[in-house]
Amino acid sequence: MKGCLTADGSLESYVQIAGRLDMTEQAVKVAVHRLRRRYQELLREEIGQTVSGADEIDDELRNLFAAVRGRTA
Repeated sequence: MKGCLTADGSLESYVQIAGRLDMTEQAVKVAVHRLRRRYQELLREEIGQTVSGADEIDDELRNLFAAVRGRTA
């Protein structure tokens, strides 16, 4: 399911993942939702350790995503 964290266009469908993991499609949707939420929490915690204050986390995340997309913020 880690491929569901990014939108790279080559993802398996939830139906395909469910079949491979012997899960229902709905169970995969819930698991992916929880995985994304936890990933967001961990990313925010990690970014929080690199900035001066909590108020800078969102700006740093925007800069990170812009850099990953190949743009400058």
